[in-house]
Amino acid sequence: MPSAVNESVLRRVAPVPERRSARAPRILVIDDTPSVSFTIEKLLAYEDYHVYSAASGLAGLDAVEQCAPELVLLDVVMPDISGIEVCRRIRAVPALHHLPIVMLTSATRADVYPAALEAGADDFIAKPIDRWELRARVASLLRRSAVVAQELTAVLFGCLVETATDGFVSVDSRGVVTFANVAARTMLWIGHADIGSTPLADVLTRHFIGAANPVITPEIVDSPSPPAYYVRRVGDTRPPRWIAVRNVALLADSTQVVHIKDESCRVATSRVR
Repeated sequence: MPSAVNESVLRRVAPVPERRSARAPRILVIDDTPSVSFTIEKLLAYEDYHVYSAASGLAGLDAVEQCAPELVLLDVVMPDISGIEVCRRIRAVPALHHLPIVMLTSATRADVYPAALEAGADDFIAKPIDRWELRARVASLLRRSAVVAQELTAVLFGCLVETATDGFVSVDSRGVVTFANVAARTMLWIGHADIGSTPLADVLTRHFIGAANPVITPEIVDSPSPPAYYVRRVGDTRPPRWIAVRNVALLADSTQVVHIKDESCRVATSRVR
């Protein structure tokens, strides 16, 4: 983050407070020619970006680690290691596979395109740099990167929810079940035919009956959204199964997320006491 940056390696452009938000994207310029870095910094200074610069390929690799940029503008020709090698090393880090990298190259150096693309470059900007092209390409790549990040987050969240020990169910504006993780499907006997067709209320009353709170605890009393309890008797010799059902989130499309927790052990323990 900016406060942890080693200034001998990385230079940060002075912010423009009235235009710069705290969550503005971080852009790293890696170029050994000061005039090029200065031009890019000035062209982007009044956009909503935090702009950093590094003056060599090796310094740029250190800067990527230090400031965690969301886009890199990378010169092809540098004195220590080439921009293509810098790009290759960045792509060798799994966490940076989706980091947008734009190569800065002379309009006469079309021969570098194949090697740069093979190394993992996403786009090119020819020198001398056109202000409108720079701004358009940067904005476009950042938008695309944000979509990729959201998709990856959704996949990760989906994996976490699917493998959770508690049940999670989503219902649409009609109350119909649209998703149920493994735990919820197991606890509530939700079948594939129920997804998209059966209201959660019907799923619950198919095997459970509504019940009063079996155990009053400070945690439940102080809750702004206390759960509803349901019980199912599974035989004369086995203790009943208790579940707590709580609405935990309302999404923008009116989808309701419902948390299902098996409270059988807690109820049994409290009644023994």
